[in-house]
Amino acid sequence: MKYKVELLIILFLFGGISGFLLIQPLLALQNNIFLVNGNNGTPTPCSGNTGLILAQNLTDLCDVTIISPSTNQIIQYNGSQWINVASASFTNETTVCSGQAGNYNLVVLSSGGNCEFKNLLAGSSISLSDNGTHITVTNTSPESTICANVGSFAQVYKDGNCNFRTLKGSPDISIVQGTNDITIDYNGTLASESTVCTNDGHGTGIVCNGGNVHLKGIASGSGITITQNGTDIIVTSNAINESTVCSGQSGNYNIVASSSGGNCTFKNLVAGTGESLSSNSTHITITNTGVTKLNAGTGISVNATTGNILVTNTSPESTSASNVGNGANVFKNQTGSILYFKTLLVGTGISVSNSTNTITFTNTGVISNSCVKGISCSGTNPSTFNTNFVNGTGISITGTGAQTFTNTGVTSLTSANTAIGLSASTGSITLTPVRQLLCQTVLGSANTTISCNGFTAKKVLEYTILSRSNGGTGIEPAIRFNGDSGNNYTFRTSTNGAADGTQTSTSRCNLRSNASLMGSTNSEFDLGQIYNTASERKLVWSQGVNGVNSDAGTSMTRVEMGCKWSEASNQITSITVISFSGTGNFNTGSMITVWGYDY
Repeated sequence: MKYKVELLIILFLFGGISGFLLIQPLLALQNNIFLVNGNNGTPTPCSGNTGLILAQNLTDLCDVTIISPSTNQIIQYNGSQWINVASASFTNETTVCSGQAGNYNLVVLSSGGNCEFKNLLAGSSISLSDNGTHITVTNTSPESTICANVGSFAQVYKDGNCNFRTLKGSPDISIVQGTNDITIDYNGTLASESTVCTNDGHGTGIVCNGGNVHLKGIASGSGITITQNGTDIIVTSNAINESTVCSGQSGNYNIVASSSGGNCTFKNLVAGTGESLSSNSTHITITNTGVTKLNAGTGISVNATTGNILVTNTSPESTSASNVGNGANVFKNQTGSILYFKTLLVGTGISVSNSTNTITFTNTGVISNSCVKGISCSGTNPSTFNTNFVNGTGISITGTGAQTFTNTGVTSLTSANTAIGLSASTGSITLTPVRQLLCQTVLGSANTTISCNGFTAKKVLEYTILSRSNGGTGIEPAIRFNGDSGNNYTFRTSTNGAADGTQTSTSRCNLRSNASLMGSTNSEFDLGQIYNTASERKLVWSQGVNGVNSDAGTSMTRVEMGCKWSEASNQITSITVISFSGTGNFNTGSMITVWGYDY
């Protein structure tokens, strides 16, 4: 019996251990399998085993290759076997930072595992402090509330941080507090009131009646309407307002002298020679006291009708004219019985004298056959001349009757850019560069710019500029070339010989000291020269004066300017004057003129 019990115990233990060994790995597969170093680090032979096996100990892994293990390394399966690798190459940390939507976001960006946050900056009246665990934001200018009574009567504000006195009623005064209002009512009996009524107006009507304000009513009369609103009593006339305007008919003599308001003034009738005037209550009679009858003469008929006498020429004269010769026509044209003739004009060498019946033409020119040196002639009016001309340098003469002069030297001296000089003694010709007017613009109305555009390029340019301000805060005149508004200019200016003000890499050349307005209604006159070679930067020198609108007691202002335009590929063919600052424009009469010459 003892052995049976011991045998049962042994079988039970064996079965439990076997069950544990079979079930435990299956349970572990659902979570993690932790490998331990078994058999004191001695590996168990793995002959006959290949691939992955269910392992409980390191010694149970038959496909593990560990080479020179080091601290913090882990075992990683590479697809065919387990090997030891560094932990950093196995675990990839992924960190993403993001801020909440809305308001201000502290996160700047998140790249890989790195998060960058915005710094906190203290604004006005704010200070920040950091003690290592938190950041403290402090208001350095806390709101200060101060209450004060501004009236001179009973003071509602008491003291402290807005402590106010309470309103208290009396037996005759009640105080009711609502949501937004405090109502004060009088509950007692009014004392005897004394009211004095006085008429303040300037008319004769008495409105007040008695001491306790008895007012008379305002009654409307004929053609009058009385209305009232909250503040006024309005008296309106219903009658038609008479409007009388007197005017006379156009042409002839006007009886109306003037019309002012409803009054008309008329001219008096004055009897002239042979006329008499009489009047009654309804009309004025004009009577002819002079000639009362016209007798018709020869060729005249008279027809008397009511108010008119018609005199008719029964034998009108018929007048006509025409030019009968073949020369210049003296008669011009005829309108009715009126004849029009052309005027005789006196030409060179002709004089005309006019008498009662005749017009005399006299030759005041050549009247003899006298000849100048080199020409022999005969006869009263010679038609043939014998010459004695000799060929000069560069000239050949051919022919015996009509002779021909031919230039055998310089055949063309046309030049718009140079002056031509000729030596009388040697015949040599010299060419001198000429200063030409290239462009001029005068403003016919106020404008924001004054421009000379598209003129011929010259190596040396000269300009005069008259800048006239039309108001506002004034203008600050400056110049640009070829429409270039980029930062391609540098300049220096001086006022009245003071130290120079300089600007570089700017968009224009100021004609005045930097940021100096000319004045709301002032004028400035500038004269300048420009070195204008295409392949080099353009140099500008300018002088000016302003203060035209001040009298002799105020000295004008003198300005000097030097400028450089960095363009080195093209010559200047356009100059524009702009107002760089101020609110005024260039007034009518502002002007730019450009001259130039080559050398």
